[in-house]
Amino acid sequence: MDKKTTAKATASKKVAKAKTTTRTRATKKTPVTEKKKMGRPRAEISARQFEELCKMQCTQKEILAVLGVSDKTLLKWCMETYGVPYSDAYNKYADCGKTNLRHIQFRMAEAGSERMAIWLGKQYLGQSDKQDVTVAEIDDKSRNEIEDFLNDNETTTNPQ
Repeated sequence: MDKKTTAKATASKKVAKAKTTTRTRATKKTPVTEKKKMGRPRAEISARQFEELCKMQCTQKEILAVLGVSDKTLLKWCMETYGVPYSDAYNKYADCGKTNLRHIQFRMAEAGSERMAIWLGKQYLGQSDKQDVTVAEIDDKSRNEIEDFLNDNETTTNPQ
């Protein structure tokens, strides 16, 4: 075999091997090889949508349903996007939602909502509708004095 025949045989083996593992795209100068992508396409998750769902206090199950991804995908995405585990990212944005809700409630109370003012007073000021009544135990002597007093009042107010 001469050099040209050997070079052609070697080149055809390389091209055959490349076709089994990669896709070739011929150009005028040199062929460009691209690797085939395996598996599912990458899920696109909107960070803004995730944050809004957390602010609304959605459960993980509800977030997964809205975003259309699996729990493993969401956990991995949170780590890649925020650099923290899902629970930390969720808590951060859920706390922002609670702050917004509290702000709205205070504005309602300031605007004259009596019910909201009462509710906020119960939550933050320890106010309640209930009155604590304590009953003290009395001894027999005190009980007899009270009964005598009540009986005397009945006879003076209701003459028979």
